[in-house]
Amino acid sequence: MATSGQGLSNAEIADALKRARD
Repeated sequence: MATSGQGLSNAEIADALKRARD
């Protein structure tokens, strides 16, 4: 999973949750 320097962006978190639920 790619992160942008400061950490996970809101979009990245939402996508990760979406994948986990799928």
